[in-house]
Amino acid sequence: MAYDLNNRYATIIRNSVPAFRVYEDKHMLAFLETNPQAIGHTVVVPKTRAESIFDIPSEWFGHLARTTQVVATAIQMAFNPDGIKLVQPNLPAAGQTVRHVHFQIIPCYKRSPNAESVAAEIADTSKLLEHAERIRRALTELRAKHEKKSSQPPGPDFK
Repeated sequence: MAYDLNNRYATIIRNSVPAFRVYEDKHMLAFLETNPQAIGHTVVVPKTRAESIFDIPSEWFGHLARTTQVVATAIQMAFNPDGIKLVQPNLPAAGQTVRHVHFQIIPCYKRSPNAESVAAEIADTSKLLEHAERIRRALTELRAKHEKKSSQPPGPDFK
């Protein structure tokens, strides 16, 4: 099957549709999920045409994994969840709904009595803007901490 240039993530990468971007470099993009499963739910995608893990060159997948690790660390700093789940589905049978290789970073919080109403509340535009800013601030903190320790960046394009 040919890569669909109009899949949801490809349109976000091209800026054809808006997204709450939290990290971007020339190869990768991370943005908040607009139908989040939890506060801070973020998607990380490579800026290349690859539907699944089977289509992406290994050097690109390595960059995707490193970017996912850095963004997940920022999410941990920004929201202090009880855990973080990484999801990397491949093909529809595995739950892949957007045919573009990606990682989902899903913070996990202990259940509260009103957990069902949380997703609707956090998908509000003002909340997504606030959450994106918190992640960007945490990424800035990570960058600053790393610059004090070493001249090597902790992840892709952390200059």
